Amino acid sequence: MAPKIIEYSFELPPLEELVKDTEGRPLFTQISHGLQAANQMTLWELYLRSGLPLPKGAILDAGCGDGLFFAIAPAMIFDGVKKREIGRRTVIGVDLDERKVRKARLVANLTTANYAARTRSEQRPEGFSLTYYVQDAQDLAKMDPMQMVIDGKQSRLQKMAMVWSNSMFHWVKEPRDKYAALARFYVMLNKGGVLCMSMSAGGTARDFLEAYNNVMHGLGTYNLAANHSGYRRAVFEPDPIGSRPLDELTNMVEESGFEVLMGVNLKEDVSYKHPLEYANAVRIYGMDAFLNPVSHLARSAQVRVWKSIEYEFMLRAANSGWRVGQPYRYSQFNSYIVAVKKELPEGSSAEEKLLQAIRGEALSAQIAAQPLM
Repeated sequence: MAPKIIEYSFELPPLEELVKDTEGRPLFTQISHGLQAANQMTLWELYLRSGLPLPKGAILDAGCGDGLFFAIAPAMIFDGVKKREIGRRTVIGVDLDERKVRKARLVANLTTANYAARTRSEQRPEGFSLTYYVQDAQDLAKMDPMQMVIDGKQSRLQKMAMVWSNSMFHWVKEPRDKYAALARFYVMLNKGGVLCMSMSAGGTARDFLEAYNNVMHGLGTYNLAANHSGYRRAVFEPDPIGSRPLDELTNMVEESGFEVLMGVNLKEDVSYKHPLEYANAVRIYGMDAFLNPVSHLARSAQVRVWKSIEYEFMLRAANSGWRVGQPYRYSQFNSYIVAVKKELPEGSSAEEKLLQAIRGEALSAQIAAQPLM
C-alpha cells in the first residue's frame, strides 16, 4: 500500500493484475510485494520531480530480484510521464540470486506479452512494450560493466541511460563492495546518465529486529561439543537488513563521480491485515539473511527458528497495541537518492583508467578461479 507522504503523478494497476502465470495466478500480490512496490513508486516519482532528462541508452535494474520493476515499469513509463517522453527503453536486469533470475526472466516475458495485449489499437496493432533482458546471476561488485552475459553467452553492453537500484543496496554489506558497485555504475552510464537508488534506513523493522535478536540470543552461541543448535557469532548481525545513514550513502555516491540532486529519508506507513503478513514479506526478501547465523542447521531446524522469530514478533506487536482483528500498521524508513553522472574535465582519462582497473580486477578473478594444472 503506497505511502501517503508522496502524491504520485501516475497510477499502477493492482499488483495482482500485473502479471499472471499460464494458470491465471498472480506472480505479485499486495501482501508479498506491496512494500517493494511502494518503494519503487516513490523512487520513480522523485526521479520525475528531479526534472532530469534521460540520455540515450537502456535502463539497468541493478538488483532486479524477481522482476517487480519489469512488471510495473510500463505503467510508470508509458502511463505516468506527462511532461516529457522517456521512450520505449530496453531494461536490463542483473541479480546475484539464480532463483530470482529465473523468475525475473519469466516476469519479463509475461509482462511483454500482457502489456502489449492491453495496449493494442487500430493505430498500433502490436501494442506497447519495453524490451527486457535478464543477465545470468552475478555480483554487482564484480560484474564486467562492458559485457552482457545471458545463458553463458557474452555480448557487448552498450552505455546506460539510467541505473535503477531499488531496496537492494543495503544488502551489499561491505563498504568496499558498495564502492566497487558504484564504480561499475559510473562507467556503465552515458554522459548525463541518471542513478536512482533507495535503501533501508535506520529504524526500519524495529519490532522484527528486536524479535530476531531475542530469539538468536535465546539459542545461545554455537559450540560443536556443547551447543550445536546455537547461532554462530562470527556471522551474526544485529541488523541483517544492513540499514545505513543517508549521509553515508550520499558521500559514497558523490565520491564515486556523481552529483546528488535529491537525497531524502522518508517514514512510510504500510498497513497489513495481520503481523504475519508483514513477516511473510520479510521472509520473501530476506529470510536467508536473517537465518545466516544458523545456516549450519538442517533446513527443518532453520524453519523452526524462523517460526520462533514470527511468534516473538507477534508478541511484540501485541505489546505495542495490536489486537486480533485489527490491521497491523508498520512504519518503514527509507533513503532515496537521485543523482547524475558528473562530467570529467576535458582530456581527463580518469574514466578510462577506472574501467581498466575494473576489467583488470575481473580478469584477475577469472584467473584465480581456474583450477591449477
